[in-house]
Amino acid sequence: MMGCRRTDCLARPLSGLFERLGSLVGTWPFYFFVVPILLSAALGGGFTFLRDREDNDVERQFTPRKGPSKATRAFVSEHFPYNHSMFSPDRLYDKGSFASFIAVSTNNSNVLENPAFEDIIRLNSEILNITVDNGRVGFNELCAKASGECVHNVILEVVSASDMDETSISYPVHTLRSSPVFLGSVLGGVIADANSSVMSAQAVKLFYYLEDQESTAEVSKLWLTEFKELFSNEACCEHIDVSYYTSKSRQEEIDSHTTDGFPLFLITYACAITISVLSCLRRDNVRNKLWVAVFGVLSSGLAVLSSFGLLLYIGVPFVITVANSPFLILGIGLNNMFIMISDWQHTSVCDPVPKRMAHSYKEALMSITITALTDVLKFFIGVMSDFPSVQSFCLYTSTSIIFCYVYTITFFGAFLALNGRREASNRHWLTCMKTPSENPGEHSKMYHICCQDVNMTGDAVHASRFFIQTVDIANASMEIHMLKGLKTTAEKCKAASLLVYHEEFIFYDQYSVVVSSTIKNVSVITVVMLVVSLLLIPNPLCSLWVTYSIGSVTAGVTGFMALWDVSLDSISMIIFTVCIGFTVDFSAHVAYAFVSSSKTTFNDKAVEALSSLGYPILQVRLS
Repeated sequence: MMGCRRTDCLARPLSGLFERLGSLVGTWPFYFFVVPILLSAALGGGFTFLRDREDNDVERQFTPRKGPSKATRAFVSEHFPYNHSMFSPDRLYDKGSFASFIAVSTNNSNVLENPAFEDIIRLNSEILNITVDNGRVGFNELCAKASGECVHNVILEVVSASDMDETSISYPVHTLRSSPVFLGSVLGGVIADANSSVMSAQAVKLFYYLEDQESTAEVSKLWLTEFKELFSNEACCEHIDVSYYTSKSRQEEIDSHTTDGFPLFLITYACAITISVLSCLRRDNVRNKLWVAVFGVLSSGLAVLSSFGLLLYIGVPFVITVANSPFLILGIGLNNMFIMISDWQHTSVCDPVPKRMAHSYKEALMSITITALTDVLKFFIGVMSDFPSVQSFCLYTSTSIIFCYVYTITFFGAFLALNGRREASNRHWLTCMKTPSENPGEHSKMYHICCQDVNMTGDAVHASRFFIQTVDIANASMEIHMLKGLKTTAEKCKAASLLVYHEEFIFYDQYSVVVSSTIKNVSVITVVMLVVSLLLIPNPLCSLWVTYSIGSVTAGVTGFMALWDVSLDSISMIIFTVCIGFTVDFSAHVAYAFVSSSKTTFNDKAVEALSSLGYPILQVRLS
């Protein structure tokens, strides 16, 4: 019954091939050890291009490549181009160049009254007096202009006028010099009376818009830097608390964390080496596997060095998400190492090294090949993602897995053979001197003019636009609900084609894409895993159980993400995919060991599979 369901048409010849490869590595270990080192040294030169390849642009890398809001923005920019001489914040189709701050009274009193408002006036004056380029360029030279004058903060004029004329301020729309002024975006925590007159406000927000042109880009950047320096003084203001933000803040925040992962990477590798060494220590000075553990971790490091260097050579963008890849490769490399060590220790210590290597490769490389193949296919599928940051991560990771697999077979296998020769010569693990003892090792992100807003083509209106103001949008869920509601309303318009747009919609698109993208990736990955398992695990029922484990872990991880309020975005999608990868790794190892066992009963097969792989899997999880 068991024999008639076996599907080993690939497993059997591959096992024989791996057996011959193991014997070859055991016979000529020096060549298989040196060549990966030389190749890593050559490919590692690609890291000289790291600064040139870094690309952490927030919009380009962390929003959908073909998001619908980008197409809408292109339409807006084509039919309503900027008029730099008549600047209007409401007509910006991207974030522009600006600085802003929010002032809140320190004692929760009315921020529109003194002494809090005096601090705001003084701070505004200091900002307008900021100069750069040795004092030659100031805000008046860099500001965005309308009718030849800098766009100013109308709220300051409104409050000053109300103080002088003893008139009230209407909210949210106030009339100043016979013109309506919308105050909803600059006043916060407003308490108004029955006549809509402002009684008090908790916060005031001021904007300082700059010209967004290439000719002034560098000095504008310097001005924004000086703007931030102004707030570095803790004694900046006495009666108000200030929070500031610029058009560069989001990108600067990303850029400032680009290299954060490298210290963690070094610490992780140090911890991995320590735990691996401790788990491979033996009291027997001959069978001690300390150096095997060290070189197993080093094999993963060489794989990262080679793969990253190769992709940097050929110009693949290096995004901050890629910094997560080495941690994953380390886990895969340790998994391979412990499997190899476990199968090595199941060989006879009396057999010659080539024979022991042949047996180890025959038993270990089949399950390692299954996990490597499924991992590579999984991350190559991720390259089809709509998020460029995810594409880069998956490309770097899949290439690293290939190198990790190759270096496990060559570099690590060769060192395992060299270590086996030392053991066969009964030499000490540290001094390599002959020793008389021998002990085999154990398991190892309202203001409009209807006319600069109608696009006339001849006598016909080709396109027009108007502005709406939303309220009470406090979180991502409300943002998504707002965007869907606006799009639904626009779709109901039968008189003309109606589009909705705001520069932030570019980032909202990820919420509508990330769920479908995750479902698509998980579904395709599951099918691929099933096919690979059916081909390489010689028992269809065990292949189905390996696939079932993916669904089980997917449901568990999804539940915990909901329980912990973890939002599903491009970053958590990567972690979600990684979880699936580790699910396949361990279940495939155990399943293959089970069906490959020579035992006659199912209980004996399970005992042998768990006794062979239980400790290596525990070592990987602890590492």
